[in-house]
Amino acid sequence: QMTEYMLELAGALASAEQLGADDQVDLLCLSISGLDYTGHTFGPESWEYLDHFRRADRALGRLIDALDDRHGPIAVLITADHGITPTPAKNPAGGGRIYPDEVTALAKRLVPRPEMVRLYERPFVYLDPELSSEERAAAVAALEAGLSEHPGVHRAVGVERAAALRASADPIDRAIGLSIAPNMPGEVYVVPAENWVVDEDHPRGGGTTHGTPWRLDREVPVIVWRNGASPQVVTEPVSQLRVAPTLAALLGVSPPEGVIEPPLEAALPASAR
Repeated sequence: QMTEYMLELAGALASAEQLGADDQVDLLCLSISGLDYTGHTFGPESWEYLDHFRRADRALGRLIDALDDRHGPIAVLITADHGITPTPAKNPAGGGRIYPDEVTALAKRLVPRPEMVRLYERPFVYLDPELSSEERAAAVAALEAGLSEHPGVHRAVGVERAAALRASADPIDRAIGLSIAPNMPGEVYVVPAENWVVDEDHPRGGGTTHGTPWRLDREVPVIVWRNGASPQVVTEPVSQLRVAPTLAALLGVSPPEGVIEPPLEAALPASAR
C-alpha cells in the first residue's frame, strides 16, 4: 500500500540522514497523496477510503513513535490542502454531477454563434481566441446570464470581475474571486452549486472531487502535536494562512515574506510565543 511504503521510507531516511542528531532543527515534509486518489476514485464515504485512512493512520503513528524515540524532541503538524464533496449518489443533502460535455453544449447554445465557445473544462469556459473584444464581451455576458440554467451551476463569473469579488463581504463571492488568479487562460469561471461535483471521468459517473467555495471543500483540520504539549481543542474557524507562520515559529525561523496572519499560539511552546 503506497502510503504505508512512503511512511516507512520516511522513517528510514530520517535515520539515514541522522535527523535530530545535533542542535539544528531539521524539517521533514511529507505529502500523503494516496488518500487523495482513493477519495477521488471511490468517495470519502467508501470502504476503500476508510481502509486506506486506517492504514495511513497506523503507519503515521508508527513513524511518529519512531521519530520520538530516536530523534526527539519533535513537533508534528498535519493539515490538508482541500476538503472534498461527498459522492452525489450517497450524499443525504442531495446534489448531483456536472458533465463537462453538457456544459459545453449549453454554453454553445447561449452565445450568438456556437463556434465562439471552445469547451468547458473545469473550472473555465474557454472562448475562441480569435474573437474581437466586442464579441468576447458579448459571449461572456451571455454565459454569465445563462449558465445558471444548469441545475448544478451556482453562478458563472467573467474572469475580469475577480478583483471586485476579492473585496466582497460575502464569503462565497470572496472565495470565488480568490480562486481566479490573474492572467488565467479561461474567460468564464463556473462555480458548481453546493453538493454538486464536476465529473472527472474515472469512470464516468463515479467518484467525486473538490474545488468549489462551499464549506466541505474549504474546511480542513489542523493538528499540531509536540513533546510536552497539553491537549487542547480549538473549535472556532481558523484561517489556513496561520499554518505557515505556525510552522515557522516551531522551526525558529522568520515566516515567509508577506505573511500577515499570526501563528497558532496554542500550538507553540512558551519560548516561541
